[in-house]
Amino acid sequence: MKNMLAFLVLFCAHNLVAQLPAVQENFIRIVGLAEKEVKSEGLELTMTMSEIPPNEYQKVMYKSLASVKEEFNQFLASKNIPKANLKQDVLSGMKTRYKKQANETYTLKVKNEAEALEFTKTEINGLAITKAEHVYPEYDPKLDEEMAIAAIEDARRKASNIAKAIGRKLGKILNIEDQTGSDTKRNYGKSAAASKYVMHRISVTFELQ
Repeated sequence: MKNMLAFLVLFCAHNLVAQLPAVQENFIRIVGLAEKEVKSEGLELTMTMSEIPPNEYQKVMYKSLASVKEEFNQFLASKNIPKANLKQDVLSGMKTRYKKQANETYTLKVKNEAEALEFTKTEINGLAITKAEHVYPEYDPKLDEEMAIAAIEDARRKASNIAKAIGRKLGKILNIEDQTGSDTKRNYGKSAAASKYVMHRISVTFELQ
């Protein structure tokens, strides 16, 4: 009987607590966003230069890898593109027992898409353009700071509107948490597009008055 009475007391107390209104919080947490368009600095072409083996049936004469490279260098000179822009993938030139012909892989940076198209029109036997990607500038700490501040201001604007709507005032900042991915902040990377958007995401906790 005593156990039953104790149970009824606890049950009634639980229901009473459940019906009480929730305590109103004195802070608001808002996520602020900032977006910036980053334009490419040019394109990077990936290409392979290969020797041409002879083929009597197709009447193809042998062409050495050195000849292909020399012909390509002449093409660069005709377009006033510095040879220093051409970078070799050193590992691609290593000989292995599986390689049937000599070939080397290079990357070349060009100014724009129009210049890149000139390379696709070349008729150099032994040259193949395998990839074209836009290249973006290196990570800029100043831009990172500017976007972080802009994201905080965006959070402040949102929080201020909400506070006003519920009859409260916005107080001081209690906490700031940068939720931007490290890859976004440190590496703009490469892309098929001529521009990309970098976004910062900052969670800000404000005091409510």
